[in-house]
Amino acid sequence: MQDIISAKNIINQIPEKDRDKVESIELEVGEFSEIKAQELKKAIEDLVGWNVIINKINPKTKCECGYIGKINLKQKDKHLLVHHCPSCGSRHKYIIGEDIKVKNIVYF
Repeated sequence: MQDIISAKNIINQIPEKDRDKVESIELEVGEFSEIKAQELKKAIEDLVGWNVIINKINPKTKCECGYIGKINLKQKDKHLLVHHCPSCGSRHKYIIGEDIKVKNIVYF
């Protein structure tokens, strides 16, 4: 159900008068976004028939120690991510990798 809601949110970013002119849409989907990329792709294709190109984005982090880069994941399951800074070992937050963004739209 969340994939349909996200698909509709993306579709609604295009003015209604232009939606039938869209040939394809390119999305950036973070590895840690709440929606699975393939489910989102299928939902958009089913709702409006656009060709959907998915670019998966690997998560990156920024720590208080100054480290910016890849995440050092300690545990990953369906609902829990425990991550620590590879530089200092403290817990940190994502700066890239949770979002879904429209990268490009191609019109007929």
